[in-house]
Amino acid sequence: MKKNKKLPKVETGGELVINPKVRPEPNEYLLEISRKIKLCKILVILFTVVFMCGMIFIFRSDITLENYRYLIRFFSSDGDYNGDYRTIYFDSASTSSIGIFNGDLVTVSTNGINLYSMKGNNTLTENLSYSNPMIDTHGKYLAVYDLGGYSFELLNNFSVLYSETFDYPISLAKVSEDGMFALVTKSLEYQSVVNLYDHNFRLLSRIYKDKYVMDLDISHDESEILVVSAYSENGIYCSEVMIGQPYVSESESTAVLTNEFALSCNYFADGSYCVMTDKALHFYNDDNQETGNYQFGNIVPTKFEATENNVIISYNKNIVGSEMGIFIFDEKGEIKSEYTVPDRVLDIACYKDDFFILCAKNINRLNVKSDEIQSYPITGGSTRIFVCDDDTVIVGYTNMIEAHSVSKMFNEKAGG
Repeated sequence: MKKNKKLPKVETGGELVINPKVRPEPNEYLLEISRKIKLCKILVILFTVVFMCGMIFIFRSDITLENYRYLIRFFSSDGDYNGDYRTIYFDSASTSSIGIFNGDLVTVSTNGINLYSMKGNNTLTENLSYSNPMIDTHGKYLAVYDLGGYSFELLNNFSVLYSETFDYPISLAKVSEDGMFALVTKSLEYQSVVNLYDHNFRLLSRIYKDKYVMDLDISHDESEILVVSAYSENGIYCSEVMIGQPYVSESESTAVLTNEFALSCNYFADGSYCVMTDKALHFYNDDNQETGNYQFGNIVPTKFEATENNVIISYNKNIVGSEMGIFIFDEKGEIKSEYTVPDRVLDIACYKDDFFILCAKNINRLNVKSDEIQSYPITGGSTRIFVCDDDTVIVGYTNMIEAHSVSKMFNEKAGG
């Protein structure tokens, strides 16, 4: 093949010569900034390592598998109520009790316990063999115990954390918001024994009483335990109000209510407390001095609910008819509000300053600050009411639960 002599020649320039000995002078200002950035990087790394080691050491008891599961659940959840919660159905024939625990529905039967998310997913199933299962959903853990039986279990939303079987029947269980819990049994010598545990399930103390413990509560800071018990003396019913300390078995203060039968007790947020008997409501300050009482007289309370700052009771206003009265007391025993509802009160739930009164055909919302009452109609046949969060009310029926948005219910009512 012949070369084409007519092709133009490519002209090349001269060679580029770099003198390696000639270098630009460094900029001292930029070098100073670089040194400061490098120092900051080293300090941030050291601070992060020290911070992580310190947090691991301080909160090492909280680094558990269950908390990791809670973290995963938090990031995978759909958030608060958005109006599309499903109606959850359950077997009414076998279910003996329902409740709301950390935003999940709890159903308990003689054969087991089930937890459902508000989307209707079954998140936990645990087999039981209890004759009369009872639950306490107001604390850090879910307590399930066999009333009159010998066993109990503590659970969170994912698994069983602790269980124990006693030699004598269990009559009561209570769990605090931080995980301290108490179980009431008996012994060969004493009619009641209060077994008190810390949040790590270690036995702190036992309180022995020759009286029948009716109720107990643990203070918000877990520095005290309130125990009310009933007994008979010379043919007269009496009640004992005892304040104890969790780490000792002796009482700090004891009061006796003669000719009264104790039924319930509750701590308020400021350390004061109240005791309900068949005759009256008694209120005490944090120094265990009675600050007030309300004598029932002819009133027979049908429902009683206590919160961090208030007590609410309902009662029949007339022998004939379904009209009911409602009293709301503050922590000193003074009546803050008084209401009348035209229907029988089935259940009461509380959230901050709002009280939700479940009646046969409606939900009444009472606000102690504004002294306002609102009503919203619902389907008949309901039995329980729970507050899930600040905008979600759960209404329970014999075989299902329904979620309602508080803002939608009462804004529509107010606007209509």
